[in-house]
Amino acid sequence: MSKSTQKVEGTKVGGDVKQASNAEMVNQSVRSSEIAGSLTQESLSAKRNDIEGVLQELLTAIERLGLSADDKADVKVQAETAKAQMKAKKPNPTIVTESLKSIWETLKGAATAAATSGAGLLVKELMNKFAGFLR
Repeated sequence: MSKSTQKVEGTKVGGDVKQASNAEMVNQSVRSSEIAGSLTQESLSAKRNDIEGVLQELLTAIERLGLSADDKADVKVQAETAKAQMKAKKPNPTIVTESLKSIWETLKGAATAAATSGAGLLVKELMNKFAGFLR
C-alpha cells in the first residue's frame, strides 16, 4: 500500500511542473516561483508596444516599489537594456527575455517586503505584467 501527499505552491510562468511518486508514505512539498517561457521574434514584435509601456511604467514607479538601492540599480539597468533592444530594427528576443526575467526575479524578491510597506499591490501588478509577456 502506498500513501502520497504532494503539495505545489507558487507561481510558474511557462513550462510544466511534473511530479510522480511510487514510494511508500511520501510527503512532498514544492514551493516554486519562476518564469520558464521566452520571447520569440514574432511574439516580441507583437508585444513590442506593451513591453515598452510596462518598462516605462516600471521606471516611473521605481521609487515607490520599496527596492533596495542595489535592486533599484539592477532593475534600472535591465529595463534600459530591454528598452534599447526594443528600439533596434530587429530586437534580440534572448536579451529582452533575460532582462524581463531579471526584473521579474528582483520584483519577486521585493514582493514580501513590499507587501508590508504598502507597495505590494504595485509590485504584484508589475510582476503579473512582466510574466504575461513570457507565457
